[in-house]
Formats: sequence, C-alpha cells, structure tokens
Amino acid sequence: GYGRARDVARVSAVLDAMAARGLPADVATHNAVIDAYCRNRRMSLAEAALARMEAQRVEPTTRTYNTLLRGYADLGPALAEPGRRDGASSAQRAWQRVPFPVPPGPSSQP
Repeated sequence: GYGRARDVARVSAVLDAMAARGLPADVATHNAVIDAYCRNRRMSLAEAALARMEAQRVEPTTRTYNTLLRGYADLGPALAEPGRRDGASSAQRAWQRVPFPVPPGPSSQP
C-alpha cells in the first residue's frame, strides 16, 4: 500500500476520502494507517491517527498498541523525533497509555 511506498500523504487522503463519503473506518483501517505511519517513522502522525481512532469510538486492539510500540522501538536513539530523547523513552510513554485489559481483536486485522 501507500505506507510501504512511503507515500504518507496518500494514507491520510484515503482516510479523509472515506470519511467524506460517509464510510466509517473500522479497526483494521485505522491499524493500517497507524502501521503506515510507523513504517515511515512518522510517530507524531501515528499518535494523531490513534487519537482520531479513539475520537471515532473505534477501540484500539493489541495489534494497534503493538504497532505503535514497534514503531517507537524502531526509532532508536539516533532516529528520535525532534524534542524526544529516543525511541525507547517514547515507547515507554506509549506503553503507559495502554489500557488493561486490551481487547485482543481478531488475528487477521492488519
């Protein structure tokens, strides 16, 4: 998809186009968007996508949080976003946001 092609602008555009057409994004759609941002080391956009997901009352699953944690872990100290010490400290903050218990969700969700 667009995330693997490093076209993060199109990732947002697809989600916006769905909303404009009245098509609700489900958990799999939101997870795919978060994954695309994480793969491209755009963690602030991934966090914004999580906030959008929650605002639309779509409940994050273990896959959602695992994707975010992987994204932060992949940053590492040399690749941290401006204003953040390193990916590990950001991952720890993300972990602290996880509500327990987390709904597992089907294993087929992206």
